[in-house]
Amino acid sequence: LGYSDFWIFKLDSLGGLEWERSFGGTRNDNLVKINALKDGNLLLVGKSDSKDGDISNPSNSPTYDVWMIKTNGEGDVLWDKSYHFDGGNLYDLEIFETDEMVFTYYHEGHRVSRSDSLGNIIWDRDLNLWNVFPNYFGVGHYEILKGEEGSFYVVAGLYGNPPSFPKTSISKYDSEGIELWTFYYPLGDTYASPGK
Repeated sequence: LGYSDFWIFKLDSLGGLEWERSFGGTRNDNLVKINALKDGNLLLVGKSDSKDGDISNPSNSPTYDVWMIKTNGEGDVLWDKSYHFDGGNLYDLEIFETDEMVFTYYHEGHRVSRSDSLGNIIWDRDLNLWNVFPNYFGVGHYEILKGEEGSFYVVAGLYGNPPSFPKTSISKYDSEGIELWTFYYPLGDTYASPGK
């Protein structure tokens, strides 16, 4: 066990503990999201700056990696993947009917990746949406929503200066991660992204 670990457990219908599992190394391993898959397995995603323990392919980066673990329904590890993104801040992940995954994270900017059912990256894109605003500071929250035919939406909470700065953006992407449109929602007004 390190400073912090991924920790999952299963309770019976009366709240009794059936099993528990922890995963990690000797440093910080922070679980962000658990997804129950249609085959009864579990997908755990978060970030880690451990270079040992349960991490099968850690990077040499001094900062966090995105770390993904797939377990069976009893919490036994089937595979794990580390994504060597300097900074490694994972925001959200969504799973499609094909078991492909889309996730948003931070690495020298805000990015989105799509992987296959084994966690292998298919494509990776820069979410370069907010540089049209001169006083943009950053993103406080992301959420991914599934669309039709492999498309998806990204909802982001933005912050900046002055107080009228847009507070929320909603973007739609096709299955290849190409931006189709973006709308920004500040205080009482709506703006469309230029050229969209």
